[in-house]
Amino acid sequence: MKVLKNDVELAEVLNCYDAENQGSESFQYAVDLLTQKSHESGDRWTLVLLAKEEILAIILPHHRHPKNPAVVVIPPPGMAVAAAAGSARDITQEAGPCWENIRSHKDRDFSRVHIFLQYQNGGFMNLDGLHRLLAWAVFEKTEEIPAYVVGWQGADGLWKATSTLRAPSRPLTGQFAGRRGPGSITIRTFGLPRRHGVFAETTFARMPNTGTLSSSFFPSAAGTRK
Repeated sequence: MKVLKNDVELAEVLNCYDAENQGSESFQYAVDLLTQKSHESGDRWTLVLLAKEEILAIILPHHRHPKNPAVVVIPPPGMAVAAAAGSARDITQEAGPCWENIRSHKDRDFSRVHIFLQYQNGGFMNLDGLHRLLAWAVFEKTEEIPAYVVGWQGADGLWKATSTLRAPSRPLTGQFAGRRGPGSITIRTFGLPRRHGVFAETTFARMPNTGTLSSSFFPSAAGTRK
């Protein structure tokens, strides 16, 4: 990851968002969210350039498309880009509004579009750019992606991801189980019911391995941690 600019003001972040996303259905929601998270984090933004490992480790929030709420693309409490992209084709059946949004970014030059993130508990959480991130992974893009990050000022020990993915044979429950090892955390997400087994497994390694693993990296409101 490369730091392109420190001490970025919220006005620059919102100007960038406005230039790249004007006309989006969720435009005002995203502006309000970016503003809220900025104020909560002391209005401290950093512009960075993310490589593959950092992109795959970004945590995407729970997501179902308002026009097709029966299709849960990302179950609560959220999933890493690596795991979510591995199941996106099967869950959407490559049809419907969410898949169309993902597919619309297939030919995009991702080096020329920004995503917006929050640094929390040792990792990057997505604030805006969910479908773009899924498209980047689903269509096996290689470009580094510029990102505005709030709440991060050169912290050590970011998580990077490698992933073994399996297509889901059952609907998602949103449950996960975690396993901690020396320098890593493995997260498994299960089908419905859970006995049908794992459909996605993501291992996060601290790069470099600088200290104790954070047991609060993933929200604990849903699922179980082992």
